[in-house]
Amino acid sequence: MLIEVDGVSKRFGGLQALDNVSLTARTGEVTAVIGPNGAGKSTLLGCLSGMIAIDAGRIRIDGYDARLAPLSRLVEVGVTRTFQNIRLSESLTVLEHLRLARLSYRRTQRARMSGPGRPLDQILARVGLADVARKLPDELSYGERRRLEIARGLATEPLLFLIDEPAAGTTPAEQLALADLIRTIAEDGVAVVLVEHHMDLVARASASVVVLNFGRVLTSGTIGEIRRNPEVIAAYLGTTADAG
Repeated sequence: MLIEVDGVSKRFGGLQALDNVSLTARTGEVTAVIGPNGAGKSTLLGCLSGMIAIDAGRIRIDGYDARLAPLSRLVEVGVTRTFQNIRLSESLTVLEHLRLARLSYRRTQRARMSGPGRPLDQILARVGLADVARKLPDELSYGERRRLEIARGLATEPLLFLIDEPAAGTTPAEQLALADLIRTIAEDGVAVVLVEHHMDLVARASASVVVLNFGRVLTSGTIGEIRRNPEVIAAYLGTTADAG
């Protein structure tokens, strides 16, 4: 799968949230999007997921024009996401969250062609939640709740996984574990677009990095190139990159 974002712009009233943004993301890789608060990162994920309509430009996901495709079609081609603010149902157990997500996958043509998907207990084990499968969200630690969001996304058998600040509120050890998990998700044949502030996680997980600033692409490259770029240091790394 190839994701192509070409000249995308989005305005909310007087705020230009995205301004002529272009980037690519590929299957098997984690593409990180970083930048100061308010740079447009979550807006970009909203546009990629079909939840926010773009004003100009083009987004192509696996050959489909996302601007013209309904949200249901993006689900059909394998797009899923997590959110900056955790969105779980407090009345459903961990396993029930995954069962509900799996139902949405099984209704797709993709499921009829590719099969029922990996067993849910394997997904729970992969994210370290096998021992809490029957617990409710309010019985979980904050880090476990974050991992439940990722597990729920995996239950849809995604081809494009949009992950929004998964390390927010987690410990350094949890952040490194998340980095390894996200990297292996990509290696399993998923295109991952990751929005994150914690640079150790970004460095450990990502093949490429795109830097947004005031809704524009400041630069892109490998993590080493980004860290040496004086514009990035001035705009981001020297101030808020490790603030979470």
